[in-house]
Amino acid sequence: MNLRPIIIIAFFSLCGCPSSAQDKISRENGTTITMPASDKYYKGSLYRRLWGEHYRKVWHTPVTFNKVNLDTLAGGVVPYEAGGGRQTRNLKLRDKNNREYVLRSVDKDLGKALPEILRGTFIESFANDQVTFAHPYGALIIAPLAEAAGIYHTKPAIFYVPDQKQLGAFNDSMGNTLYLFERRPDENWSTAANFGNSEKIIGTDKLLEEILKDNDHRIDQKAYVRARLFDMIIGDWAKHEDQWRWASFKNDNKTLYVPIPRDRDNAFSKFDGSLLKIAKGVAGATHLHDYTPTLPDPVSFNYPARYLDHHLVNELTLQDWTT
Repeated sequence: MNLRPIIIIAFFSLCGCPSSAQDKISRENGTTITMPASDKYYKGSLYRRLWGEHYRKVWHTPVTFNKVNLDTLAGGVVPYEAGGGRQTRNLKLRDKNNREYVLRSVDKDLGKALPEILRGTFIESFANDQVTFAHPYGALIIAPLAEAAGIYHTKPAIFYVPDQKQLGAFNDSMGNTLYLFERRPDENWSTAANFGNSEKIIGTDKLLEEILKDNDHRIDQKAYVRARLFDMIIGDWAKHEDQWRWASFKNDNKTLYVPIPRDRDNAFSKFDGSLLKIAKGVAGATHLHDYTPTLPDPVSFNYPARYLDHHLVNELTLQDWTT
């Protein structure tokens, strides 16, 4: 059997071929910088057919961003903790009133989600390339849509954060990077109408603890259903437990919790590419849906949210979902 054609296809599939016309464009002045969201995702036509065109053109297109200094951002913020999940670098910030904000990197590192044995291999390189299934600026359109739908939401903006002394110990690792900046839904945000002016916002673990120990603590289940239907409209399939915060409102001895969805990085996802579609099926990742005008399989799409859905909408009827 002649393996040469298979080896050639595998090489071009996994390594890709950068186009000679795809040059990085970056210009900056004192207050702005013009640059692409990332210049790492140039691939040849064969690779794109097999593993996806996705939003590569959007990632490559230069956009002008404002530069920011932390001492003037949101009236002045101070970084106190760097972190991130399996994909995103983030930097937590506080203002002078102890309100929380966060910088989250626009570019991702999906290789962090791989088992240790696969890191540093070509598989990690391939996984990181799949960042392009997400629109780098998709989160920006969510706020006005959520506002119109009556759903609490963050209000993200995208800034370039240059090296600066205000970053302190985080300067070397976090400076000169493009970030999504937003209020972090946590604790007291009585000044934020987009969080319902709630004086106490909690995470999902704390929410479950509260509603299980006291019947006077309840979920606004209709608000949760509205938020979940909105997830389906925008194609946001990654709504597991950590993707929610909960605004609390006290009335005498009773407390009502209203959902605040967060982290809209996966809205409007594109999973094109002939081999990628096969790989999704083999991996059982049927919840990874292309963003299309219709949702062909709501059950598989909502699989990551199954535990919360079962627990938090147990009082509603079909009519509640459809009206």
